[in-house]
This record gives sequence, C-alpha cells and structure tokens, in this order.
Amino acid sequence: MSQTLTRWQAAALGLVVVVAVAAGGAGLARVAARQGVWADTFDATVALPDAHDVAPATPVRVRGVDAGQVVAVDYPDDDGPDAAVVVRIRLDAKFRGRLFADATAQVYPTGMLGSKVIAVSPGSPAAGPLADGRLAAVPTPDLMATAAKLGAAADEAKKLVAD
Repeated sequence: MSQTLTRWQAAALGLVVVVAVAAGGAGLARVAARQGVWADTFDATVALPDAHDVAPATPVRVRGVDAGQVVAVDYPDDDGPDAAVVVRIRLDAKFRGRLFADATAQVYPTGMLGSKVIAVSPGSPAAGPLADGRLAAVPTPDLMATAAKLGAAADEAKKLVAD
C-alpha cells in the first residue's frame, strides 16, 4: 500500500534532493580543482637514476611551494649504466616563467614515514628560460652515507678531545 505525499512533504523532499545534488556537485568540483583538472598547466620531465618511491600524484614543490604533481614514472628501455627513470611532472602555469634553463629537481624525503616530494630549484634568470621542459637531476641525499660521515666526524672529535 502506498501513500501520497502532501504538498509540504513533497516540497521538503524536493529541497533535500536539490541540496544533496548541489553539495555533491560542489564537492566534485572541489576535488577536480585540487587535482588541476581545469587549471592552466605545463609539463616537464626529469631523468633520475632511481625513482625512490615516486609515483603518480607525488607532490612537486618549487622552492618549497606546492607547484604541481607527478603525472607518470617511465622505466628506462634498457638497464645500461646511464639508464634513467623519466619522471613526468605537471606544474601550474604560473611557474612557467619562473623556471630557467639551469633548473634542477631531486627526490626529497619529507618525513619519517617515507613520503617523498620532487623538490625543484628554479635556477637563475641569467641561464635563460626553460625551453624544452627538461630539468636536470640532482642526486637524492643518501641518509646512510650522511650518518656514516657524521659518525666519522664524531670519532675524529673524540680523538681530538682525548689528545
């Protein structure tokens, strides 16, 4: 057995449906804007010897400012000594004129849990504009090597203090 809705009930139900659809649409638009769907962007690449857990959607920062994200990570065709993993990044268009021919990029750890970012250093205006969209790679800091150097320095300091 079915019952009919009164006019007020039908109006209230219609209002709830309209509000729910509007909220869903606003949320979807916000997610799309955050992903850069409607943003003016440009693409660049960096050839790294090792991807260091970089994957699509890894953040890209220029001088520490969120500028874009990784779009793809392409494994090299051959595994020769000079083989490099090509990381394709998509950056906000406002950074196009701020990256120069000597711009560099490196994988940078951001926390104890292993999260990574691509850190871009824009280079110098004297080098001219970044024409081909290729950023030079900088080696990723090796924490083990740094710890070994600090240990050696501590041993040296200990010997100096003992003398």
